[in-house]
Amino acid sequence: MNVLTKKEKAILIIMAVFMGIIIFCSFIFTGCQSQGLVNDGTILKYQQQVDRLEEELRNRDRAVENAIRELGAITSRSEGMEGTVDELIELFTEYQQRVDKLLYDYDRVRTQTKE
Repeated sequence: MNVLTKKEKAILIIMAVFMGIIIFCSFIFTGCQSQGLVNDGTILKYQQQVDRLEEELRNRDRAVENAIRELGAITSRSEGMEGTVDELIELFTEYQQRVDKLLYDYDRVRTQTKE
């Protein structure tokens, strides 16, 4: 039977998050748009929205990178730990909180981009 180590599980979670981000970005930056009458104010308004979304994506990228570093630190601590059950429970709780925060931020950005 194939059992995954904690490090392999963490890598799988990180890969899943990156795949989600890639899919999310592909939905944002691809698609059709019909052309109609456009005035300069509309173009400026859309450009401002694009700039805001790009900044938000950069912020999310930084948040994902920070989350990956934090999850990596937790994983490395768990590998070197010969601790008690309480220490392991605390470590898993911290890990789960980081993953939950990352998923919450991802959902928030997805909701904002739909608006």
